[in-house]
Amino acid sequence: PVPKSGVLPSSTNFAKPSQASDRNTSMTLPVFIAPEAAALQGCTRGDSYILDGDEGFHAATVRRIDVGAMLDVVDGMGLRARCTVIDRAKKALTLRIDHLEREDEPEAELLLIQALSAGGRDEMAIEMATEVGVDAVMPWQANRSEVRWKGEKAAKGMRKWESTLRSATKQSRRAFIPRLEEARSSAALAQWIAQATQDGAWVLVCHESADHRLSELLTQLRGLSAQASPASSAEAQPSCPPKIAVIVGPEGGVDPDELSLFEAAGARVCLLGTTVLRASTAGPVALSLISDAIGRW
Repeated sequence: PVPKSGVLPSSTNFAKPSQASDRNTSMTLPVFIAPEAAALQGCTRGDSYILDGDEGFHAATVRRIDVGAMLDVVDGMGLRARCTVIDRAKKALTLRIDHLEREDEPEAELLLIQALSAGGRDEMAIEMATEVGVDAVMPWQANRSEVRWKGEKAAKGMRKWESTLRSATKQSRRAFIPRLEEARSSAALAQWIAQATQDGAWVLVCHESADHRLSELLTQLRGLSAQASPASSAEAQPSCPPKIAVIVGPEGGVDPDELSLFEAAGARVCLLGTTVLRASTAGPVALSLISDAIGRW
């Protein structure tokens, strides 16, 4: 889902589509990520923009997008440019910018903390989570992770995750690329949880040993969303937490020591369902349910 969009302030060169048909079209146009965000950010409506680099090559040579076609170019930070192709070269497209809009960041940030898993299941998880609408992902070196990130392998793993996030962003037509947090060990993650919960975040650990279901927490989230009053309310009302993080273990699961460590730091352990989901699906399923509870969906 695309976050609620609004017109950029103090500029007549930005306009929000006024027709429902325009909004529907925006969901079906191919999306490309600007090779240099600053170049796109410096454009105004009516300007020519050259899409080059890997993105331009893919659009012109692989996708063979021709003159007259429409597409979106995004900066990965919420800026979306609706464009028409006016010239095509072998490795680049020249575009006319027809419309620019700035999409708002969601009020509650959704974060997936995904344990490293074998068989590429961790990458599958962050790919699907991006399609669902996650705002950030964090690699977690769990005790039971078969995959171990050290030295150059860690750097290679981060590059692979970053590439997966970019590809999934384009596939799902998003204007925001999910932020990739630094990888953490279990001890470092517990410290992060303690600070995040102190700042008002909810950190949820999906685990089959939990006594409480995720659905119970979702009921609380729905209540908080419903109680969030307009600015004119005389009394401040509780609102959704500023950040909701979902922790998913590896194929071998979260071990008891980690679970105790995270609970002591402030995390809430919850049961996602009556069946056991794989590491690749648990996070996206939980994020989907949370997105519905807080009104994103």
